[in-house]
Amino acid sequence: GGGGALSLDLKSSVYAAAAAVSAGYQISDADLEKERLVEFYLYSRNFEQAFKTIAEMANKYYENKMNQRAIDLLKLASGSLFRNLQQHTSLKSIKLKKFIDDASYFIPTDAVRLNHSLDADFKLIQLLKTRIALRTLVQNKAWSKIIDIKDEIVKQIGENGDAFPAQTLDDMVATILPENYLAGLNFAMVLATKLREKGTFGKNFVLVAKRIFAPTIFHGGRITSSIMSLHHQRGAGGGDPNHGSGAG
Repeated sequence: GGGGALSLDLKSSVYAAAAAVSAGYQISDADLEKERLVEFYLYSRNFEQAFKTIAEMANKYYENKMNQRAIDLLKLASGSLFRNLQQHTSLKSIKLKKFIDDASYFIPTDAVRLNHSLDADFKLIQLLKTRIALRTLVQNKAWSKIIDIKDEIVKQIGENGDAFPAQTLDDMVATILPENYLAGLNFAMVLATKLREKGTFGKNFVLVAKRIFAPTIFHGGRITSSIMSLHHQRGAGGGDPNHGSGAG
């Protein structure tokens, strides 16, 4: 048992050494204590408290734009690592030390459990994974990958109409529009439909609406780069589906 306690202290000391001001927020001793508790709960298979604390702390770090710290916690709530290990057809592709480290630290899918995570905590963890992925994709301007996870985004909105605030939705659409205007419009319409179903269309779609309907007579005649992109696509034969390929 002593080795386990030492491992916890060492791991937390690494976090403590890295604790610094990030996006205006400074990691506190209370935060570090909760991170230690997460590991204790996982080792004791107390999944209810573990997932509750992971959801709470990861959400706190996400809101303070501390993505990597949130990701490190969210990884502890994932069984995907073990599914990946079990899918290996050859042990030659697995480094023994890494396998032992992972097997002793992460949660096996068939682990004995003292209890189970609460549904609300589990759903928040899944939502946070999607939110962080989207934030990263927007920062990297990876517009096509945002479209690739459209189904997951729609699923999250279907479960919670406020899953993504207006600014996040607008950031996604703004990333897609300059690269593929029609795909951006389609993406926006899918979001609008689901938000309308959930009754949160008014407050969460407002920024996207302003973006896709610009320019109007209230914009002083300015033509946005997105509109210009549409003109270029139409000129290349990739625009209006009511027109042919341009060959007639």
